[in-house]
Amino acid sequence: MTLEQLGELKRTPKIDKQISRFRRWLPKKPMRLDKETLPDLEENDCYTAPFSQQRIHHFIIHNKDTFFNNATRSRIVHHILQRIKYEEGKNKIGK
Repeated sequence: MTLEQLGELKRTPKIDKQISRFRRWLPKKPMRLDKETLPDLEENDCYTAPFSQQRIHHFIIHNKDTFFNNATRSRIVHHILQRIKYEEGKNKIGK
């Protein structure tokens, strides 16, 4: 359905009622954190930093294959592939 066709639709009390119900269902301030729903997220004691091979001796690594979880491995691969050349030329790098 095109925007022109949407504009031609007749608004009926039933449609108005459904729109009103949908608007009430939507959060009033969708970009604000609801502290009652997610109380654990108020204070985050988690900090991150780039991985450095030079500081690997600070970690106890039982298995090098599982040191990074799958999500972190995926981000590392994505980071590398974005910066690797795939074609000859000045600006031909991954995007």
